[in-house]
This record gives sequence, C-alpha cells and structure tokens, in this order.
Amino acid sequence: MLKRKSSGSSSRWTCLRVNVAAALAAVVSLSSWGLAPEAMARSPLPGQLATVGLSGGAVGVAVQGRVLAAIRSTPAGISIIDTASLQVRSTTPLPVVPSAVVLTSDGTRAYVLGDTSIFVIDTDTGALLKQASYDDVPGATFTGVGPGMMSSLAISPDGRRLNVTINEDNENAAEVWAIDPDSLNVTRQASMLRGFSEGVGVPRSRLVSFDKQTFAVALKTIFKCQESGPCAYNQLVAVEGAEAMKAALALEPPNFYQKYVSSPAIARDPFDDTLLAASGAGLMRIDAASRAVLGETRPLGQFAFSTLDVDPIARRAYANIRRAYANSEDGKQGTVVVDLLSNSVLGGFARGSTAGRYTTAFFDSRGYFASKDGVTVIEPARMLGPVVEKVSLKLRAAGKGRVRVTATWPPAIGPDVSIYRAQIYSTERDKRQKTYTCTTRKLKCEFVMKRVAGSGDGLWSYYSSWVTASSKDGVDGPSTYADAPASPDDDESDGPWTYAVEWPWHSPCAWCKK
Repeated sequence: MLKRKSSGSSSRWTCLRVNVAAALAAVVSLSSWGLAPEAMARSPLPGQLATVGLSGGAVGVAVQGRVLAAIRSTPAGISIIDTASLQVRSTTPLPVVPSAVVLTSDGTRAYVLGDTSIFVIDTDTGALLKQASYDDVPGATFTGVGPGMMSSLAISPDGRRLNVTINEDNENAAEVWAIDPDSLNVTRQASMLRGFSEGVGVPRSRLVSFDKQTFAVALKTIFKCQESGPCAYNQLVAVEGAEAMKAALALEPPNFYQKYVSSPAIARDPFDDTLLAASGAGLMRIDAASRAVLGETRPLGQFAFSTLDVDPIARRAYANIRRAYANSEDGKQGTVVVDLLSNSVLGGFARGSTAGRYTTAFFDSRGYFASKDGVTVIEPARMLGPVVEKVSLKLRAAGKGRVRVTATWPPAIGPDVSIYRAQIYSTERDKRQKTYTCTTRKLKCEFVMKRVAGSGDGLWSYYSSWVTASSKDGVDGPSTYADAPASPDDDESDGPWTYAVEWPWHSPCAWCKK
C-alpha cells in the first residue's frame, strides 16, 4: 500500500489497492451461476412492454444505447442486458451488494459502487477489469455499515473523472471525491460539511458531473436554528476542484411545508450540456458555468422528487416522485414528464415504488425500472395520464366532536381529465380512522369526519388526502398527497393548514399556514 501527498498542492493523491482481475473474473456464464434468463412476461397494461426476469430481482439500473446494467442484490452482482433483444448478455458476481452503477458515454465500461469499493466491468464480455478499496484513504472516516458509506457515483462527460459521495450517514464529515477512472486513485477530496453547523450541507441526491465541475443537492444543517424553529433546507452545491460552495439558487418555493417534505432532484441534459433541477417551483434549466437560470416550466406540484432522469434522444425529462412516507402504501407513486423542446409538462404516469437513486433510467423513448422481478421495460408515451399539481386541505369545526375536511385542487395538467378520485382520512397517533372516498368531475371533495385529538408534538395526529386524475382513455396519473395537522383547537381552525416535518431531527415545531 503506497501513499503520497503531492508537494505544493492541497490535493491528496492516493495509490490504492488496485486489483487488475481480468484473468480472474472472465465472463461468468448465466448457466454456471444458475441465472438462466427467465421468459419475459408480457404485460397487458398499455405502455408496459416486458419484464426482463432476473432471479432475486434488480435494485438499480443504468442505460446507454443498447447497454443496460442492472444491479442485483441476491446474489450480489451486475447483469448486462441488450436493450434491443432484452436478453441478458452476462452477469458478473461481486463481493458486496452494489449501491450505484454508471456507464461511460460509449457504454463499454460500467463503474460500480459497493460499500467502500469501486469495480470496473467490461460490458462487452462481463469481465471484472479492476477494483479498488478506499478504506485507508487519508481523511476518510467511514462510519456505520453498508452502501450508505459511498452512495452516489457520477462520471464526467469527457470520461476523465469519477465523482463519489462518501460518509453520507456521517453529518460531521460529508465529502465528494474526484477519482481517476483509469487508475482509480483519489485525486481530490472536497469537504461538504465541517462540524455540525458549518460547510454547505450533506449531499442527498445523485451527483451530476460536468467536465469542469460537479453539482449536488445538499441538506443544510439546522443546529443553529432551534430557537427560531426548524430551518433545514435543500440547496444546490457546486464542487470545483477541492472546494464546495453553495450555488446562488433557491431550489425550493418559500412554502414552509415544501422546505421539509419536498426535495429537488438534478440531472445533466447531454443535448446542450446544461443543468436541470426539478422542484415544486418547476423544472429549471441552469447554465453550469454561470449558474444563471435560463428558463423554467410551470410548477411541478407539491412533490418530493427522488431522482430526475433525462432521455437525450426523446428530449424528455422524467421527475420521479418520492413516496410521502417510506412505509406508506397509499396512493400511486409516479413520474412527472416534461418535454424539453416545448418546455411544457406533458403529464405523468403511475408506477410502483422506485425510491432508490438508481432504480430508473430512460433512453430512446423507453424507460427501465428495477423491480423485485428484474427490469421492467416501458414506453412512457403510451402511459401518460393527467397530473394534479397540488392538494389543499381546509379544516372547519362541524360541532358534536366532528370536523369538516375539504380537499381542493387545481385542474390537472396533461391529457384531458375524465374523473378525479380523492381519498381523505385521519390518523390519531398510530390509529388509522375511517377513509372517505369520492369520485368527481369537480375540483373539490368534502366530508364531515370524526374529530381527531391533537397531539402535543403535532407529529402523529393529522388529516390526509390523496388525489388522482384519470384521462378520458382511462389512464391514471400519479397521486398527489397533502397533510393537515390535527389542531389542538379545531373550533378556531379556519385552515388551510399544511403538515411540516422537521428532518432529520424531530423537535417541537410550529404549524404554518400557506
């Protein structure tokens, strides 16, 4: 193990344990690993073309041209799939479960992140070409266990730099590293957060690399703000060289709720080399060099976005909605689709849970989703339904221990709407109350419900609503979600109220009106 620090520079150059394993890790045939490709199950649903069956399923995907890389957890490894034939070409076993995979612009190499290691795979043969472990890099203080230690991976368009997020589970020392793709040596270590209330925040999204700089969405720490209430917020961070700085852009609307529950997502548009940022304020196009906003669409709604994917061929952006709660089964999660040529929202489509950062990929008018069955292939243009941008809940006392709960929403965008479906329910601590459902062509749904007793911390007693719009062709869009607190005194509540969650620490906070 050799280490040296370059003289006259703050950059640390580290020679790592590099294992050139081409001879030892030739292509592992599917039959020898017991992974013969299963028959592709054709789906009866419009737009769902096929599922590439993988034993144990897939937990992540990346696509470039005809090459699709799928992350597998059981057993751990990477499968390479031909997007034209939808056949598995090779599967490469790995010693740890990967957390991220990216492909080079020509699709010939897959860089895979797993725990504290990077693996390089030849996509033509499936051979493991190289691997490096980063446990002993100076300044690295890995804490905890699992893929959260190195969780995001990106490659610059010119292929000369890998960027990695490390220590995401350690709020004291989050960093973004630059790594040479050939040697796998660390060339730069940019500190994102120093101490509890310094630095610019903890990276919590996919990294987006340009030739000269890298961008991340980071959560600003809140420790200095306890007396005045919660103040954590998302911000855009630019990493240049060994420095990270906050970019002068507000990715969140001023609404208190959206600063906490909503989150933006970013991506690079390879067509014109600009940065795209999706948030409740809309899809913004940003000049990477000057960080000037070049344009934006109408607001995308009160959604939290987990990831933003760009199809460079179809010229569309796909903003994937994060689940409101990790364990919630309510509503339909989905994707909002934006046409980058007309700069307009086309609609959205419902789908299953894809909460991870690398569970979706789009290329040449097709979408690929990692799932428990393998990789689901869709044609998004045939799945578009209308999108309800936001839902407002209004509470009014109705007497005799009851409350009138009214959900309202603006006209949906996208395909013409035939019907809206709304669900309103209440939760008192951990007890779910009765759910009320209405189907309407109006932009309003109202019920008189049993009053929910407010809780002292305001976190576990609330009213909620899901609203979904269906097109005239019977296609559903994604569900839009809203919360309203159970006020300690509903008799004086005139709403509308919005539920705010302080993350990552739950401390007493105030409810704020819109």
